[in-house]
Amino acid sequence: MGENKDFYWRYQPPLDSDHAVLLSYIQDRELHPDANTREMILRAISAYYMPLALSNEGSKTAAHIEQIGIDSIFALLRQVDRICAALGLDRSKFGGIVPMGVGMWSTAGGAFNTRLPASMPTPERQADIEEDFDPDRWNIGGLSTHSEVFSD
Repeated sequence: MGENKDFYWRYQPPLDSDHAVLLSYIQDRELHPDANTREMILRAISAYYMPLALSNEGSKTAAHIEQIGIDSIFALLRQVDRICAALGLDRSKFGGIVPMGVGMWSTAGGAFNTRLPASMPTPERQADIEEDFDPDRWNIGGLSTHSEVFSD
C-alpha cells in the first residue's frame, strides 16, 4: 500500500451561522445512519470537484476522466432531485435543463442506468425551451457566454 495524503481541516463557525447548521446536519447520525461525516463531505466534494482535479492532474486516461465526469454529473443531478423534492421546488423553473430522475441505480448489480429518463422534455417542449433561451441571461458560477468572465 502506498503513502497516504494528509489533509487536516478544522473549522469552527459561529453557532448561529448557516454553516453551523450545515455541519450539524451532516453530523446527525439519526438522519444519516449509513454515512459518517467524512464520507458525506467526500461524497459532496468528489461530485463537485473530482473530474476537474483528475483532469488537472493529468495522469488519468481520457476515458477514465470522462466516466468520473459522468458519475459526478449524475450525483449532482440526483442532488438536484433531492433538493427539489425536499423543498417542493417546481423543476420547470430550471427551463428543462436539468432532467428529473437521472442516474438512478439499477436493481441488478448496482450499475448506473444511463438511459434518458421518461421525464425528459418532449421534442416539442425542448423546442419551446430552446426558443425561449436567452444566452445573455446565463452566467453560472463564473462561466459566461460573453468574453467577460464573472467570478466570486
